[in-house]
Amino acid sequence: MSDLLVGALDLMGWRDLAMQIAVENQNQKRKKNTAAEATFTIALDGASGENDPKLLSNRAFLTVFQHLGPEMLSPCELTSVERVSLQACQSVRDGCTLLCTRLNLSELEQLTVGTSARCASSSSRWLQRMRMLYSQRNLESAICIGSLGCNRRMALVNDGKVSTSTEPKPSSTKAWSCISESTPTATSAGDAQSSSLKMKSLCVTPWALLGVDDNGRVMMAEKKDTGSLHFLPVAGLTGVEASGVYARFGQIYVVTRTGEVYGWGMATDNFGDLSLDQACSRGLPIGGSQNVGKPVLITSAPGLGKFGFGSAPVCTVACGATHAVFVCQTGEAFAVGQGKEGQLGHDTLGDADVPVQMLLPAHAKVRAAACGMRHTLLALTNGEAWGCGGVHADELPILKKSSGALTPAQALEGFTKYAFEAVPRQLDLLPSSDDFFVVGIACGSNSSFFLSDSGEVLFSGVVSGDPAPFGRPKGADPKIPHKLANLPRIREVSVSLSVPLKVHLPWLPGLTILAMPLATEAQPIEAAIFRAADEPKAYLWGSLGGLFPQELCL
Repeated sequence: MSDLLVGALDLMGWRDLAMQIAVENQNQKRKKNTAAEATFTIALDGASGENDPKLLSNRAFLTVFQHLGPEMLSPCELTSVERVSLQACQSVRDGCTLLCTRLNLSELEQLTVGTSARCASSSSRWLQRMRMLYSQRNLESAICIGSLGCNRRMALVNDGKVSTSTEPKPSSTKAWSCISESTPTATSAGDAQSSSLKMKSLCVTPWALLGVDDNGRVMMAEKKDTGSLHFLPVAGLTGVEASGVYARFGQIYVVTRTGEVYGWGMATDNFGDLSLDQACSRGLPIGGSQNVGKPVLITSAPGLGKFGFGSAPVCTVACGATHAVFVCQTGEAFAVGQGKEGQLGHDTLGDADVPVQMLLPAHAKVRAAACGMRHTLLALTNGEAWGCGGVHADELPILKKSSGALTPAQALEGFTKYAFEAVPRQLDLLPSSDDFFVVGIACGSNSSFFLSDSGEVLFSGVVSGDPAPFGRPKGADPKIPHKLANLPRIREVSVSLSVPLKVHLPWLPGLTILAMPLATEAQPIEAAIFRAADEPKAYLWGSLGGLFPQELCL
């Protein structure tokens, strides 16, 4: 019954009946609201949404979806979002992962066709942004070029199958091999059977090719007696359900579905000299060697949390050659390893044995990170890109570099000017997030790549030996972002990390030579794989490599 009838009964003296009807009305409303709000769950990118879900009704979600944010809603539209918190609206606007129980993105696309003209562009862009962010959840391509140009390998995931090649520029399908789709699993003594294997993400180093299958198992490619590759589970991670595996050089990290981190591999010092075990800490607060032969649980190690790491689940890891960045589900970022050029982002030019929180403003929430040789990139939830570390090669597109004075130790190391950013700062030479919303980032040795929600790619920095990397005009300012031409809309960028080899000459004490491979178009020193957003195609672009990328024939 209506509230008007309840009021009339109350005036007539039938207060008990009026109260009974009012309670019944409230119960019915509560049931309707509960049923409607159980339709959608909003969670920040990387979170499961199980701990603190934000529930939206169908109508409420569509209203929020059609606007840039709650402050853009008119009073007549507020009724449909009165039970939606501002935090949930902010999560949608900042590009969260949408976990719908009854509505997928393709259905959303159909529902937004009938929106008004003033909302159409906003709804369309939100939908596109969500699709792009969703495609960033798994790393489906990886490429590696080892020291002196050796140990080249690229790998791509297509429909759960992994194709790999060791050729610098594979020009035909014959250059690719498909890693075995099944892995032997013991059933009894001396017996084995094949179980279905579908990979969802992967990573490549000069020494290993690893991936995570759709069951959360961490797999490593190993050679059969015939010389072909097949995947076997990593023995030390039996029973661990992983969401991702991350590696580019020596260290390897695994993030579990609950946000814990395992690590193993080789520690490395600057430029690939493997003689100093502790030069790149894995994040373990222990003495002695940081070379770890089998996976160890990092997040629960004693003494690890003295700078706050471990209090929030980790959602992803970015690996460089000598440092790494852990991104938490709360939007915080922690860095570990070498930091002599500020790449750890904690306002000092020094190393860190355990993860230290990167210094960011309270409003800056990190979605993803990328590590180069001496610089770090951060992608925020609001679409901005920030960075820190060395800027000798204009890796970071910033208008005015920070000033400072070299220490005697830095001068002895060969630095001629102060070119460090010890605290993350916004990369102000990039377009504003309204025009270029950053959904993906990637780093080469001294280069940076930025991917927008529209599928455009910008490039800054340098590649040793190439005066016109990735089609940038010769003589162009390397710190000014260059839009990569001759590419379709892109959804994922993967870049090799060519690590120079530091050679100590015994007959010349104190003299060190940095050895790098000779860059040619046939043997590029740095290469990137671009995955198309609108069709199942991938492109390879090397440096040296000319004006046009090469479509890969898988």
